Amino acid sequence: MVYSTENVTGTVGFIQWVNQAATLDGTGILFPGIIMAVFFIMAVRMLAAPENTPGKSIAASAFVAMVLSVFARVLELVSTGYMTIWITATAFCAVWLYIENRN
Repeated sequence: MVYSTENVTGTVGFIQWVNQAATLDGTGILFPGIIMAVFFIMAVRMLAAPENTPGKSIAASAFVAMVLSVFARVLELVSTGYMTIWITATAFCAVWLYIENRN
């Protein structure tokens, strides 16, 4: 399928077109994939530092992914369900950090 740029009227439209055209089947999984890659790269990089606990690393990574998913949702690059998954993951990580640091 060929994706036409005829309906692209601005920057946001162009980004949405890239999201759809980057995957040849039109599923628009480019930006969800980028957000997941940022999460994993950030988590692994933070886990490499000896002063970071796994809870801190995962929570910080989930928070950044949540913020990115909210921005991507505003631009209609990801679904509401995808954004909700990252919000839920951040909430679970906040509880994990609370339990880890309550002593």
